[in-house]
Amino acid sequence: MTLPIDELIDNVEDVARQCLFLLTPKSPGGLPGNVSYLVSSSTVPAHTIDPIELNWQGQIAKYGSTHTWDDWTVTFKVDKNAEIHKSFVKWSNKIHHPETGVHGAPSDYMEDQKVEMLDGDGNPISSFNLIKAWPSSVGEITLDYSAKEAATFDVTFAFQYAIPA
Repeated sequence: MTLPIDELIDNVEDVARQCLFLLTPKSPGGLPGNVSYLVSSSTVPAHTIDPIELNWQGQIAKYGSTHTWDDWTVTFKVDKNAEIHKSFVKWSNKIHHPETGVHGAPSDYMEDQKVEMLDGDGNPISSFNLIKAWPSSVGEITLDYSAKEAATFDVTFAFQYAIPA
């Protein structure tokens, strides 16, 4: 059965928009001040609760176990001097420096991050803190003579857990 459009409008006030979000990434060494304006896309990471299965006389009972969080990916536009990309490379070098082989202490490279979904007036409607995040991958920048879009790159973050803010 289809509902008349007026009934739909009367029952659904509005919906959250994918384009209304705020992300102000933080890093131990600091990021350029314009980084929030050059975030192209992000997500609120998915999570699952792993089951524990117990067998009893041919039956399986499932119980909840612990959260497993998916990695978090953010796409950034490349600024005119590639400062944001350089900042993430420096951050990843704090984790493991490719020339010296030195591994940094977790307290030197883990940083809490915050993702906020916004309403039409710019007010947060849902916020998540990603605890002790660090860049596990700084993605490629594609260069293409025929492209007209701004250059972008992805940063994938690992983190310990997320909590509503």
